[in-house]
Amino acid sequence: MDNFINHLLGKPDQSMRANLLASFDDKKFMKEMGTQGSGSPDFKPLKEGFNPPLAAINEVVCQLTCKALDTKNLRQTLVSLFHQLSSFSWVNKALIALSSLAVFYGDFWRLARIEPSDKLAESMAILKGVPAITKPSDLQKISVFGVLNEMIKTTLNMTQCIVDFEHESKDFPQLSTMIDVASSVYQIIISILACSIQFTSLISIVDDNKGKDLSAFARKVNMVHHNIKQHYEDFSQKKEEIKEYQRLLRIINAPTDNVELIKALLYIKDDPQPLFIGSKKDKVESLRRKNVLLLISDLQLTSHDLSILIKIYEECKFHEEGYEIVWVPIIEQECEDVIKRFQSLQLQMPWCSVHSLKLINRVAIRIIKEKWHFKQDAIVTVLDPRGRVSNQNAMSMIRIWGRDAFPFTGAVAADIWKRPGINWFELLAIDFIFPGIQEAIKAEKYIFLYGAEEPKTIQVIEDSLKKIDEKAIVAFNVTKSQFFWNRLKSCMLSKRTCTNPLCRTSSGSTPASRRTAGLRSSRRGRGS
Repeated sequence: MDNFINHLLGKPDQSMRANLLASFDDKKFMKEMGTQGSGSPDFKPLKEGFNPPLAAINEVVCQLTCKALDTKNLRQTLVSLFHQLSSFSWVNKALIALSSLAVFYGDFWRLARIEPSDKLAESMAILKGVPAITKPSDLQKISVFGVLNEMIKTTLNMTQCIVDFEHESKDFPQLSTMIDVASSVYQIIISILACSIQFTSLISIVDDNKGKDLSAFARKVNMVHHNIKQHYEDFSQKKEEIKEYQRLLRIINAPTDNVELIKALLYIKDDPQPLFIGSKKDKVESLRRKNVLLLISDLQLTSHDLSILIKIYEECKFHEEGYEIVWVPIIEQECEDVIKRFQSLQLQMPWCSVHSLKLINRVAIRIIKEKWHFKQDAIVTVLDPRGRVSNQNAMSMIRIWGRDAFPFTGAVAADIWKRPGINWFELLAIDFIFPGIQEAIKAEKYIFLYGAEEPKTIQVIEDSLKKIDEKAIVAFNVTKSQFFWNRLKSCMLSKRTCTNPLCRTSSGSTPASRRTAGLRSSRRGRGS
């Protein structure tokens, strides 16, 4: 008898609620509903004149209120509901279901606001059970209505995420799969059905379980919302990264001046004075109309590289010709030790650097790696006053020729390599790497450089060398001589620079043939 009364008065029983709650995670059933396909919308967007699909909304209202109360056929109700919406796109499925809930739910609250003098409306309100929501008999029901309202708002918010995703992902097809729209809409419709059933329970005259399982539904809906929201936020972040990447590429490929390009590498909004030199902060505008050497490195910048750059920086002509150095540190993760190392290196540099590691644009780091081929080894990218790249990486020529490589363009490198008497061996055979090698060259001794990965091979070579007269030969093991391998790499890169179009003098800048190469004519410090 109780079941008959419950069904007559529209009271869903506990089994239906349990089945509905389980439907959220029913992957098999979700897949079955997803295979129905996605139709196209049959109404115009709001901006072109909104034409609501009233027939579909009214039918779904019936599904949410009347048919949903058949406790023995919840699955059939869902099948019927998705079939009714099969001609609409996935997003419009969710919108129509949400609109249907709004019609059903909003109609009650509209009647709750009637004037006492409107007797007809008052009678309709009584028939619909409005007194149950306007004059609750217990405090529990009041709190339950609050939970239900929040659950409906949460359902609205996750629907908004899906709508925004569909609209925004059209311009970013590479991100179109970041949210499983079909599965999300399925869970949204289950949430809408849960809200409708819970509301029907609250306005029932006979219901001993009012709101007892609402918290379980609310938790589940919040979990679904959190998941959809997290995916949407991830999409939004990726979308902004792509937009920022495209913006930076446009600036790097066609800058108006060097200030615009350097600003693009930094988060200027976070600090209008992002540069640090000596003991004070400075603006990027101080670099306008200057040739800028961007020293790009991690925190493993060698003391050897640093000393060469300091000697170059201390030359009077470097500043007279309008040159400046800016250190752009590339750090993946920050911690206390990293910050201390950054500050220690910063104090050793007489030139500009960023004031804080947080000011480096993370998207710019990606472009620096992809377009300027920064990996771990320090690079020096030369910009002319108009922001054009004069040399994508002048570090190799700086290591080999120091101040003689000024103004650090590919044309200068080509000119130096053409000078008579320049040979690879003399560039590699320096006392800094091989102590006493210059004396050996003057004495016209044979010079033997050897190396191997296997210790046994090294031993064989050295045993053979012992059989040769020491007065006629000097030998050096280069296996672990990092300076040797770095210098050899620099020679190879510098030679390749001569034929790389990206490293030649930019059009419109002063050709190297008409400028004095090197800094010897006027200097404060010694050369390398």
